[in-house]
Amino acid sequence: MFWFWLGFLLLVTFFLALDLGVFHRKDKAVSMREGLTWSAIWATTAILFSGFVYLAYENHWLGLGQMTVMVDGESVVKTIDGWKAWALFITCYVLEW
Repeated sequence: MFWFWLGFLLLVTFFLALDLGVFHRKDKAVSMREGLTWSAIWATTAILFSGFVYLAYENHWLGLGQMTVMVDGESVVKTIDGWKAWALFITCYVLEW
């Protein structure tokens, strides 16, 4: 699980460095066309990532979507399927946007 989180943090750092250090190095006014283009690029990236979220939860990669809870003194494994995880991600992304 450590390597998964390390990879995720490196990916986020890479995109942040790419956005701030390469594409927007100089301070300038952003045109409507450029703003819409970048919004489309980042929305597409989020949609592609939501596909990864679906696959990771559907196939329970690294135990994602599985948790053990105690019910009446017994251990029960609860699962979150890929569609629910996908819907949660997309909902949070749209709310944040």
